[in-house]
Amino acid sequence: MQLTTPSNENLIQITEISKLETEELERLNSYQELVKQAEIALKNSTDLKALESLIAQIQDSFSKLSINNQNLYLSSLNILKNSVQELSEIENSIKNHAEELKQATSIADITNLQQEAKEVQNLIAFVDNEPLKEKFISDYQNTLKILNDITPPVIEGITDQENAFQPVNVSILDETTTNVLLNDEPFDPSQSISDNGDYILEVTDQAFNKTIITFQVNIPSNELVSELDSSLDFTLPLKKGYITQNYKGSLHMGVDFSSDDKSEKIYPIAQGEVIYVGTDNYGANIVKIKHEINNQIIYSTYGHMKEVYFQEGQIVSNQDLLGIMGSTGKSSGEHLHLEMSTCDYTENCDYSTYKMNILDPFEFIPYKPKW
Repeated sequence: MQLTTPSNENLIQITEISKLETEELERLNSYQELVKQAEIALKNSTDLKALESLIAQIQDSFSKLSINNQNLYLSSLNILKNSVQELSEIENSIKNHAEELKQATSIADITNLQQEAKEVQNLIAFVDNEPLKEKFISDYQNTLKILNDITPPVIEGITDQENAFQPVNVSILDETTTNVLLNDEPFDPSQSISDNGDYILEVTDQAFNKTIITFQVNIPSNELVSELDSSLDFTLPLKKGYITQNYKGSLHMGVDFSSDDKSEKIYPIAQGEVIYVGTDNYGANIVKIKHEINNQIIYSTYGHMKEVYFQEGQIVSNQDLLGIMGSTGKSSGEHLHLEMSTCDYTENCDYSTYKMNILDPFEFIPYKPKW
């Protein structure tokens, strides 16, 4: 049998074919390596931008394969692309929901967003990539918190139907407050309400929960009182200030004093013995002093104090610094509530008897109004 030796032309063709096959194999290996990276990233990566960039590289590598290999791997490529696209769509849905929530203008908008939220949550639930699923849940948490919020804002500093005798300072307990109106006008809660009148305060949060309260402010004109007169048995408890509410019997069992200095010093109205330092039934810091004037026992009570500088059993005079004016307990602002009586429920009578023996402090305390 005679062997045929290939011609030079055939050898060249064989070499070129072999070279082409080698290049195709290299392109195929490169493509498959990129696909492996993408499959791993789809299970573990939280960087969708990097994953989308990797898909773009795979698409470019795929375009360089032979037609036969493209037909062979087209289906798997589409699965990869669709998987990344679905994850990107979920991420965009989360971002779009947050933006739509910022632009919501009615409860109807919130209701629609709540329905859409269920669909987004269902999509997140089927994400196989656990780290990315946790990221989606974390990113979506604040939106869901607002959409599921059914609690109206809480207003502190004033209560509904209250008649305030001090400037009103409100605070709003709601992280998502978006609209605060005072008598239908935008209002900054950090500002004090000090003009007398009737008010309606309306607070709305981002989920359109609303709280509305009405109140009055009736601050007496600054009736400045005279300085202490130490020659008298009874003297004023503040060296400088004004009266915000007078004695009204059982309706208001004492006199309220305030001052432009919210840390005004308080002095005993007369010499006496401190018989009680503590709190009343409403949590206000109080001091009680027993006085003996002209063989008569009189008790004085100092309420809402921020600081107290004496202890039970100590003797004080009207020149001793008893403490600092405050707003402890049931109070709408810094002031001193002064009560006087002929007996006291902490020493020798019950509370009902105490109320029957309440005195008007201005029967004892002299003062000269300054206008």
